[in-house]
Amino acid sequence: ASEELEDLNPFNRANGRVSRAPGNEGGQEVGCERGKPPAQRWQQGRPRAVVAGGAGSAAGPRRKRVRLSARCSGGASGPGPRAGAAGGGRGDGSRACCPVGLCCDFSPFPLLRHLWAVVVLLTDSCSQEPAFPAVSAPALPSAVLGPVDLEAFCASASHRYDAVIIWGFPWCRKEWCAAGEDIRKVDLSRNLLSSWDDVIDIADQLKDLEVLNLSENKLEFPSCSTSLIGTFSALKVLVLNRTGITWAEVLRCAPGWPVLEELYLGSNNICISERPVDVLQTVKLLDLSSNQLIDENQLFLIAYLPRLEQLILSNIGISSIHFPDAGIGCKTSLFPSLQYLVVNDNQISQWSFINELDKLQSLDTLSCVRNPLTAGSKDSQTTRQFIIARIGQLKTLDRCQILPEERRGAELDYRKAFGNEWKKAGGHQNPDKNRPNEEFLAAHPRYQFLCQKYGAPEDGELKTQQPFILKNQLLTLKIRYPDQLDQKVLEKQLPDSMTIQKVKGLLSRLLKVPVSQLLLSYESPKMPGREIELENDQQSLQFYSVENGDSLLVRW
Repeated sequence: ASEELEDLNPFNRANGRVSRAPGNEGGQEVGCERGKPPAQRWQQGRPRAVVAGGAGSAAGPRRKRVRLSARCSGGASGPGPRAGAAGGGRGDGSRACCPVGLCCDFSPFPLLRHLWAVVVLLTDSCSQEPAFPAVSAPALPSAVLGPVDLEAFCASASHRYDAVIIWGFPWCRKEWCAAGEDIRKVDLSRNLLSSWDDVIDIADQLKDLEVLNLSENKLEFPSCSTSLIGTFSALKVLVLNRTGITWAEVLRCAPGWPVLEELYLGSNNICISERPVDVLQTVKLLDLSSNQLIDENQLFLIAYLPRLEQLILSNIGISSIHFPDAGIGCKTSLFPSLQYLVVNDNQISQWSFINELDKLQSLDTLSCVRNPLTAGSKDSQTTRQFIIARIGQLKTLDRCQILPEERRGAELDYRKAFGNEWKKAGGHQNPDKNRPNEEFLAAHPRYQFLCQKYGAPEDGELKTQQPFILKNQLLTLKIRYPDQLDQKVLEKQLPDSMTIQKVKGLLSRLLKVPVSQLLLSYESPKMPGREIELENDQQSLQFYSVENGDSLLVRW
């Protein structure tokens, strides 16, 4: 059993000891670069994690597969927008320098098949010395069939380690006080913790605890909050995903989190039943993902949290929102500090939802993917442009920065796309006559502002694009001869793409007059008394805005 434990120790692997795990009888080293002596391999990648295991009950065999990997203590410990990736990484984004990263199946080892504890202590710096030098492999458990002595581990590592991650561990209430001054991050997710009292026992001994992950523990929470004051005095990040906690229990425990900044409550079937009063006032990030019972009325109960900057509402089934305290073009007093909003995987299908987001005072980042409004659109780029145009202060959309050039193009295209609808609703280029109805203003709250910013759209911009077939490109024109009153007025159909030079050629053959002597102009019923010269032979009729029913004037 000692030899098997020695093989599992990453310290021994990094010093060149050969693994004797099943499937590796040939002596190939695991986790180290081949072809280099052990000393070079140690310098290239020092182990940064120590693994300890103990035995459980003598019940029947059960396979337990545990993946071990090193994480730098600078990485985030909880899920969410700023969390580190699985497997960990350095705080600067690079991967940890570690030759471990293995997948251990303990079932082949008879004495370890009931493994119930895996403890990983992480360094906060790349020391030149081997990690965890005070504990050798044979001494990892006090006895092969006994529990792991957590106090001894913490005491040995207290001067250099600041995070503990535990998997598959029914808590045994060992003392942590030896390392309590240095440990700031603890991950107890996916364990068999059943009571919040056990969590308090841990927190009482970790006075500097800042990050705590309790996800996927079915916890029983206290019925009163009097004993919680001061327990988590330094806690800034708390992850309670899939713990079965209710909103009432959150508010009951919240007085014990006086400086909490990030709270993750995903997948708990939470129903927000009351407004937080004198609690959660320091929270900057709140994750309510996958709580299908939440609706827009419940969101108003958390809308007065003064420091809430990031709100994650993915997969809660929301389809609409309305801020009743703000009219068209006004800002709401709700969510005063909200900058970052995630509403992915919901039922948003109406543009009115996007219009309401423009009422938020501070919103500059939005993620809105996999909604009927965005996923069902054939032209995703047009949808993106419309969202940008409808939310004036937005700087980032779906993780892509919005540059000034993109915003200008999006707003101009939006102004043009709904120009005809604006005119039908009462819009006009003349400011004194520009009075679109309330229905249009409700559907397009920023349209009037865009007209002030870029000017009202001209009639030429609002021409409906016809399908590109020849009959839609033909102009029916009347050909008149102002100086030749005896000439009969003709009616011809000409393509709008026909150049002035070709029109002159046609008339030259028709009138038996040299092309060089022909002078062309036109007049339109829309502009009576005004004659426009067609002076450039290389331009087309379309260039001069010649339309159906216009009169082509010919002189020579």
